[in-house]
Amino acid sequence: RGWCRSRRAGAVRALWAWAWMLAACSEEALPPSRGAGPDRVPGATSAAEPSSTTVGPRERVVSVRMTLEIEGEVAPALDALRGEVVARGGYLESSAHSSDDFAELEIRVPASELDGLRDAIAERGTVTRTAEEVEDMTFAHADVEARVASAREEEQRLLALYADRAASLAEVLLIEHELTRVRGEVERLEAESRVLADRVAMARLSLGVVRAGVPFARDPLGAIASA
Repeated sequence: RGWCRSRRAGAVRALWAWAWMLAACSEEALPPSRGAGPDRVPGATSAAEPSSTTVGPRERVVSVRMTLEIEGEVAPALDALRGEVVARGGYLESSAHSSDDFAELEIRVPASELDGLRDAIAERGTVTRTAEEVEDMTFAHADVEARVASAREEEQRLLALYADRAASLAEVLLIEHELTRVRGEVERLEAESRVLADRVAMARLSLGVVRAGVPFARDPLGAIASA
């Protein structure tokens, strides 16, 4: 038992010595390395680049731009389009409607419902422009998840040191500081993971609705962007 206490105390003292060495070194003197920083805890493992054998199904972020030309005023068509979006579990992220001639909608809809929504939009008029962009986020998401796991392992090691009653007050304060840093990193990475998951789950559709006969009826989104 005495040997175990001595070993735990030695680990804490090593952590304390590492902190002093860190203070004596300039940040520029440290070689850059992925997943490591000047405040890494000794023995912490950095997340390895995930391989194709460690990830599951492909995770893709889909963004679509469409221009819909309609007969008559825009306002009634917008009400019908909102209904189509809501019926598929989506929502309007933003909208701009300055006249009865043109409106632009930013729509988020479950990725599995995107094709059905595009078909429903096409039935409301004439689609004069469409573009789709797909971004593969599989490895980016897997990398973030690996970093979360690594940070949680580091947190558990610090908690084990914190429970060591042989640690001095200065050593306890240092461990508490490191715990605060690591827990902040876990929260940041988990938030990043949630954002990525949301982007994958909810496709984005930018829809321009234009009344037939206006000068930029064939490509209103492009005309506005170049104005």
